[in-house]
Amino acid sequence: MATVAHRVALTQGPARREESPRAGPSMPPEARDVLDTYCFLACMGPEWLDPDRAARSVRSCGDPDRVPWLGRLLDPSERPARSREIGCLLAETLAGRGRETASALASLLPALERADTGAGFTVLRHLAAAASPVLAEELSEVLLSMVVAEATGNGDPEHDRTRRIERLRYLLSVLARLSLAPASRSRLFLALSQTLEAGEAVRDVVLSSLFPSGGDEGLAVLAQGGERALRAVIAGAAARPNGKSEFYATCRSVMDMGLHQGLPVLGRVYRLLDLGDGGHRALAAMVRASLLLAMERAIVNGTKVRRLLPETPDLPCLDLLTVVTPGVAEPARTEVCEYLLEGAGRILRGLGVTRDDCDSFVQVVVGAVVLHREPDRAGAEVRKMILDTAGVLHVRAQTGLGALDAVEPFRTVVGLLAAEFRRRQALTTCLAPVLPLVTDFAPPDPSRMDWASLEV
Repeated sequence: MATVAHRVALTQGPARREESPRAGPSMPPEARDVLDTYCFLACMGPEWLDPDRAARSVRSCGDPDRVPWLGRLLDPSERPARSREIGCLLAETLAGRGRETASALASLLPALERADTGAGFTVLRHLAAAASPVLAEELSEVLLSMVVAEATGNGDPEHDRTRRIERLRYLLSVLARLSLAPASRSRLFLALSQTLEAGEAVRDVVLSSLFPSGGDEGLAVLAQGGERALRAVIAGAAARPNGKSEFYATCRSVMDMGLHQGLPVLGRVYRLLDLGDGGHRALAAMVRASLLLAMERAIVNGTKVRRLLPETPDLPCLDLLTVVTPGVAEPARTEVCEYLLEGAGRILRGLGVTRDDCDSFVQVVVGAVVLHREPDRAGAEVRKMILDTAGVLHVRAQTGLGALDAVEPFRTVVGLLAAEFRRRQALTTCLAPVLPLVTDFAPPDPSRMDWASLEV
């Protein structure tokens, strides 16, 4: 055990400290003794940081001169001060190691973490706080690997879940003390939010300095992150003292990319918001406001709004756009309505509506028709998309390609549309010509349908 500890200690163990230049020429010999001895003992395990056991270890290494001050180094009442001292010394030492830093960190940090969590020290926290920007980047890489190992259960299998969560939260507190560039902090938040599953750990991350508080940082997370990352941003925005203002700044930054890129990003966020929750309703309003302001800027500039929107929008994108369309002035509003109907038709004809999507899809279609300057013409587009989709389902059924999973959502969509159209006097008879063909969708044989009699 002592041999392994000597290999990974900063100066290859107490007996060879005068041969090693790694601690830097500016460090006093006494400080070097403190650092060398602590690292040596930490690498042997947290149990060796007991004063009596440590004294026996140091004597066995043939260096009895250290024993008198060893008690002061390991005095439990002095551990906050000693941790600060050792962490600062370690930051100074590692800053001068150049290309050796990565290997030194990979060897030392797991041992120092076990010493901190197992013996009551906080050396890693003070190391992180004192680290230079360059060293902080190196530290973040190693610490992230350690977090992933703990989060995925690849750490010490002898520790139960409670112990692993404790170690995990300590590592996160260390990461939060690093002085990182905004881009590095965004990458770190992305990695953590998409890896961590424990609720306590996720909450620690979103309430810490790792949260993307700036517009550009938040933009990187929302644009590149998966659902877990987006949910972490939403949770932080709802729980942090300035979370809502940070979230709004992020939404504005997203829309600064333009409608073509920003709308799909905000659409994904909007779909994850729980509109029944009071805090989330405020966040939803900020998403809508950011999009509406971007659209108003485009209209003021005289640009055709449709040209700025995504070419092939998905349903979350259309759903969010439908909500803000009432705030758009004519003639741009009708342009947007036609865009919504085209996008909805593409999704329906492609059999892309699932059981869970039916309500959102119907909201998009009904909203586009009601807000269109010519509801009759918009209604005709709805009839056409229904008949086209019925035709696709017929063809698939006849050719044996199968479309059973799409039949039920299609039937549900048609039923919901019919109910919504009947509630509006101007649209009451809009779907009457096609409903007999699709309400009891089997599907019927298209060869027996009188297509010429259908008014589209």
